[in-house]
Amino acid sequence: MMLPRSPPATEDPSIETKGLKRDVAGGGGGERPVAPPPTPPPGMNRTQCFPPAPGRHYPCSVVGGFDSLSFRIVQNFTKRIQTKIKDLLQQMEEGLKTADPHDCSAYTGWTGIALLYLQLYRVTCDQTYLLRSLDYVKRTLRNLNGRRVTFLCGDAGPLAVGAVVYHKLKSDCESQECITKLLQLQRTIVCRDSDLPDELLYGRAGYLYALLYLNTEIGPGTVCESAIKEVVCAIIESGKTLSREERKAERCPLLYQWHRKQYVGAAHGMAGIYYMLMQPAAKVDQETLTEMVKPSIDYVRHKRFRSGNYPSSLSNETDRLVHWCHGAPGVIHMLMQAYKVFKEEKYLKDAMECSDVIWQRGLLRKGYGICHGTAGNGYSFLSLYHLTQDKKYLYRACKVRSLYPATFEYSRACTKSKNTASLLLTCFSHLHGLPCVSRIAIPLACLGMLIPLWCSGIFFLGFLVNSLLPLHQVKSLLLNMFLLSLQSGV
Repeated sequence: MMLPRSPPATEDPSIETKGLKRDVAGGGGGERPVAPPPTPPPGMNRTQCFPPAPGRHYPCSVVGGFDSLSFRIVQNFTKRIQTKIKDLLQQMEEGLKTADPHDCSAYTGWTGIALLYLQLYRVTCDQTYLLRSLDYVKRTLRNLNGRRVTFLCGDAGPLAVGAVVYHKLKSDCESQECITKLLQLQRTIVCRDSDLPDELLYGRAGYLYALLYLNTEIGPGTVCESAIKEVVCAIIESGKTLSREERKAERCPLLYQWHRKQYVGAAHGMAGIYYMLMQPAAKVDQETLTEMVKPSIDYVRHKRFRSGNYPSSLSNETDRLVHWCHGAPGVIHMLMQAYKVFKEEKYLKDAMECSDVIWQRGLLRKGYGICHGTAGNGYSFLSLYHLTQDKKYLYRACKVRSLYPATFEYSRACTKSKNTASLLLTCFSHLHGLPCVSRIAIPLACLGMLIPLWCSGIFFLGFLVNSLLPLHQVKSLLLNMFLLSLQSGV
């Protein structure tokens, strides 16, 4: 199936540009995109320079490139993201009828949907959304299985979200019961003999996130500082132990692995763990940050490909994956947080280079999701805009949103029209689909984190609206943008 061309950016009524160079020879109709990394000359190692992997991305010409700051986002763009939210929620609910009734995770299950409605309540103050969130919370709490302990993929997510929903409904007994059960999981987290990993999806950092989420949503002291410190210490000791075993203590004081592989990215790797350790709410002391976290971040930085991308693991020399889970779209958030904490320009410079390689490679064809989809890559632009106020990144984020309908149509075509049920389920799941971005970005936003830890499209677009309008103008808009991605022709 041929990917439909996007109209020239100057013909897009939602985004006006002035003085942008045209890519006439490329035939894309948009502004000239940043050139992709050149093909390696004969004899050059792929780790030094590697072209985009064929078939994984849309070219940037689909959405239009950007090489000028002379643009403005006009009112029509914001109007387009306000419409039809109820219709799209109905579509989502219809799609969820075939979802796994026993999946209570925030990653792909009912907790992710509960988070969506919780965020809708937050920005609209419509009690109906809070009660709908409660419906899904009750469903999740009946299906806890005790097999995993993280916010995204385990019982910590349903319990943390349940505690928040009950708190907002002033059901303090039920809220406290959820918190108590969540803290009971801590024995598994801090046990020295446990084979629990440290990463975000399935490990200690994912549990730490649940604790910080509660303190942000319900109030400081909801989870005592000693409990948070205990988890942080377990993460740090685990990293120190592996670093000594691998004889890398001087170069990388905190080293982590998952399934015997030392991953780099946000989902399973060091970028996500370091990011969590740098959160102010984690209360990591300055000496540990300076002497252990900072040199470990620098070690990861030095593994960067010449293109600006990062390997999926320390042993992988293939410059191929540009996802939030593996590659620059996840590492960029670690770099931005390092810039905030250590105030060194090298981290911001590297983050900007991550953003450039994400734009150069184009937009992922694997759906809306944050983990390995369009929203995860688009979120990096939005986060960098919040940090730098450079409108180039806001423009890129807006253009990512403009491609969502085409992404869905392309993904559907890739199923060869045999069965789109799995695709639709993916679109409605937390990490991979419609509610994903809201799931991940919601709690992260509350914590002051602009990293898409595990969701997909709504909250990325919610932040986008927030970037365009004053807060008092966006209360009812925050979650609408991604929902529009399911509306063909928008």
